[in-house]
Amino acid sequence: GGAPWAVLALRSGRFAGAVFQGQEVLLHRVFKRYTVRRGQGGSQSAIDGTGKKPKSAGASLRRHGEQALKEDVRRLLGAGLGAAGDGTGDENSGGGAGWGEALASCSHVFYSAPRTMQQVLFGGKDAPLDKDDPRLRPAAAAGKPSFNEVSRLSTN
Repeated sequence: GGAPWAVLALRSGRFAGAVFQGQEVLLHRVFKRYTVRRGQGGSQSAIDGTGKKPKSAGASLRRHGEQALKEDVRRLLGAGLGAAGDGTGDENSGGGAGWGEALASCSHVFYSAPRTMQQVLFGGKDAPLDKDDPRLRPAAAAGKPSFNEVSRLSTN
């Protein structure tokens, strides 16, 4: 059924990604981390960016969650591309084996992420994706990243 394509969604402490070929799901992965301020909404880094830097235990947990999510996503997407991870696939149980190769073989990579989260995908020297890659396409704004959501985006 033609070349595979990928759908990646990242927001609110959640990442979901899948690689599809025709109707078949070749790979999928979901991560969830505690990053959002309950009741207030918004990420901890957005609050930190206002100049106020809360020192509460919750704020520390959310900061740690944001960093861990970034590392999880980069490790997953970079595996097989010579980036973080040794490609054995046992990083973070069910990890990155095949993701680098799968993304490299995709005809299109659809992504959904708010501007503040795009640096996880495109920023820095070890970025898993190159923002100038002609295969990249912004996906319609997604709901909470989940396997169901990336599946829905893949059919649009």
